[in-house]
Amino acid sequence: MAGGDATAGPQLLRPAIAMSWRRSESFGLEPANPIVGPAKLEFDASSRLLQAATPVLDSVRESLSGVRAGGLLADSSGTIVGRFFGDADLAASTDRFGGCLGMPFDESRTGTNAIATCVETREPVTVVGEEHFLECLKSFDCYGLPIINPVTRRLEGVIDLMVDTGFEHRQRRALEVVLDRMVREISMRFLADYDPDVQHSLIAFHALVRRTDDPVVLFGRDFVLHNRRALDELSTSDLSELEQHAMAGGHSTEVRLILESGREVAVQVASPSHGQPALLRVRSNVRERSPVPRTVGRTKSVTDRIDERLDALAARRTPVLVIGERGTGRSRAAHRIAGKGAVVVSAADFAHEPVTDSTAALVIEEADCLRSRAVAEVAETIRAGNRRVVMTTVRDAGHKDIDYLGGLCTEWVELPPLRERTEDVAQIANSILRELHAGRAPQVRLSTPVIDLLRRHRWPGNLAELAAVLAEVSSRRSAGDISITDLPTRYQRLSAVRSKLTPFEQAEWELIERTLVACDGNKVHTAKRLGISRSKLYARLRYFQIT
Repeated sequence: MAGGDATAGPQLLRPAIAMSWRRSESFGLEPANPIVGPAKLEFDASSRLLQAATPVLDSVRESLSGVRAGGLLADSSGTIVGRFFGDADLAASTDRFGGCLGMPFDESRTGTNAIATCVETREPVTVVGEEHFLECLKSFDCYGLPIINPVTRRLEGVIDLMVDTGFEHRQRRALEVVLDRMVREISMRFLADYDPDVQHSLIAFHALVRRTDDPVVLFGRDFVLHNRRALDELSTSDLSELEQHAMAGGHSTEVRLILESGREVAVQVASPSHGQPALLRVRSNVRERSPVPRTVGRTKSVTDRIDERLDALAARRTPVLVIGERGTGRSRAAHRIAGKGAVVVSAADFAHEPVTDSTAALVIEEADCLRSRAVAEVAETIRAGNRRVVMTTVRDAGHKDIDYLGGLCTEWVELPPLRERTEDVAQIANSILRELHAGRAPQVRLSTPVIDLLRRHRWPGNLAELAAVLAEVSSRRSAGDISITDLPTRYQRLSAVRSKLTPFEQAEWELIERTLVACDGNKVHTAKRLGISRSKLYARLRYFQIT
């Protein structure tokens, strides 16, 4: 374990701890590092977590008086928002390593410990002495328990019980029982914070889930609960549609809907009164009357608006410049605008293609790579107006010739990268699946967890990358629901780093990714364009886990 090598002597580290060590190393932490972070973060002293936990912490603090034990309360991000100690010296020791109010305790800053690792895994965790990644924590044994909201099932926070490594075993077991009781009491206080109607609705929800295999959803004012079947069968769009019917309230009824998958279902809605939780059961049914048309999705998506613009330009003869990052579908868009019979040529091969002896539309791909003589020929063709010209170029090409040719094009189409239209991922993915199945309705379906996960990826390769992922998935599964485990391994889980970035770090990460794409992955050119050294760029690539 010396030197922070989680793989040295694997018998010394339990699997969950070894994984946490590897994550800590990936953040660039060293065991000798002190706990440092930004200025102490502000937190809401009147939060629901503190309202529920403060009476419990006060009671335990009093009962621990004179005992060298104590602990920390952290919110769902790992920021410390409460403390309880029976011994002033232990509290002072905690202050010295940085365990004070407002300090963020996540694995990127503090490595393996009972707060950060519990937040990461959402599971109870014990971290004993030497299992801590940072040296400054190795004198403690810590026990972390997640606090789960009994209504929303969201992580509300973590309680970390701390004792010295030499603490007597019998007393240690007693304290673990106290910790478990603390978490249960705080959870019950969360439940008591909801009004009786919510509590009754929860009882009805769990009773219905036990007696049916149908998708079941409970919509409350600030929460949504669903069973596993609903998670597998209903898309985000379906849930939005169901919520509209649920929130109508005031009655118990049944409506028929068509889901995003095209399947028709009967939805039983039970809502005692307007504004109260609504319980829905979704059942497959035989058509008896016309289903309620979908209302969600009437607002046009970015993809819909792009398709309409391409169709409108296809009906005209004006020269067009299509701009976008690589993989955004520039070639497809250019071909759609130019129509059937168009002559398609890359800039590199342009000198071998005649441009003046045909009236067929001309598509020039990667026009920013045209040589000077070719630029003059294209400009002459555009000005003559006898032949339609559609060109593609990368976003921010920064080339004077493409700026000149772009100025001759009366219409520009800029295709946004996939990361800027993640709400359209389901629509785009389903379209790609239809193409992969030769235009037929695909026999596979993206499950809701998969769609939600795909929406959260950054997609530096844009549509081309998404299409490659779906092609790989289709080669493995020919029918049924696509689950997360069907995805290629590196797409099955988001990087823990990326899910915890500050707004500034998020902007920095996006800038580096965008510049890498613009430089075709050349790190020397990327560093030069960003104005940083190569060593600095490599350090940031490691930090953001950009490969």
